[in-house]
Order: sequence, then structure tokens, then C-alpha cells
Amino acid sequence: MSRKESLLVVATLEPVEVGDRFEKVPLHVTLLPWFEICGEHRKTLDDHLAVAAADHPPINIVGEGEAMFGAKNDIRVQRVGSQALTELHEQLLHTINQFGSDYRNNWVGQDFVAHVTYLKDAGLGKEQQATLNALQLFSRLDQDAERVVEAAYPFQLKANSDV
Repeated sequence: MSRKESLLVVATLEPVEVGDRFEKVPLHVTLLPWFEICGEHRKTLDDHLAVAAADHPPINIVGEGEAMFGAKNDIRVQRVGSQALTELHEQLLHTINQFGSDYRNNWVGQDFVAHVTYLKDAGLGKEQQATLNALQLFSRLDQDAERVVEAAYPFQLKANSDV
């Protein structure tokens, strides 16, 4: 059995490039929280992510209001309810469940709420709009390690979908 990789699937608000490294993931909507997958499934995961992205036009989001998330209600977020993001999350969750992936997050599936987490004071404001143009796959060696952009999967180039 091959080594497990710790991965995260997001759609960033600003473009990032494969190979970029960050202390914290830039402003984004999480589509799949950190999960572990055996390296032997990585190519199949890449293929699934590419197809999922190609099946979606860019997604417009609008800040709907702040909330506090996390186990201790200490993480400030801006909710961005979007049926397109919910459907994409469910599609991707189904994909990683096929691989027996291990994710350590209770806020998936029916408990998923699309949101942008503030980074210090930077974030998406209420009624502020943004367009998500791609999925990105991030990796990390451990909880405290840099976040590295492993791959990017552009959404199809069509008219933007509704929020």
C-alpha cells in the first residue's frame, strides 16, 4: 500500500498557480475539507476533479452574512449559499468516499455550508460578489506544514452560473 497524502479541495477567490506555497490557504470556498488518500488513488482523483470542474461553469458567489464556525465557534466566516457549490461538494464527497478516504471534519454532506473563512480581517463582505473560476487541490505534510497547490482544474468557460 502506498503512502497517504493529506489533501484539500477548494475554489480560491484569486488565481493561484501549481507549485505556489502558502502558510494559510488564500481566501477560498472549501469543497472538500482536509482528507487522506492513498497515493495509488491520486491519478483517479485528479481525473475525477478535472471532469467535475469541466462540467461546471464559473460560479458566482455573494456574501450572505457572517457566522462563527468551528467546534468552538471561533472561526469567522462569510456564508455564500450556492446550490451549485452544494451539488459540487456532494459530487466530490462521493468521489473520495469511493476511495475510502479519511476526512476529519463533521461539516460535510448534509452539514456542508458554503462559506469563505476570513484570514485576519481579509474576507468576502456581505453582499460582496466574487467569481470562482477553478478547483484547486492543496497538499500538506502535516497540520503545521505549508500548503502547496498541487493541481488546478478550471471550470468550463461559459456564462457564469447563478448563485
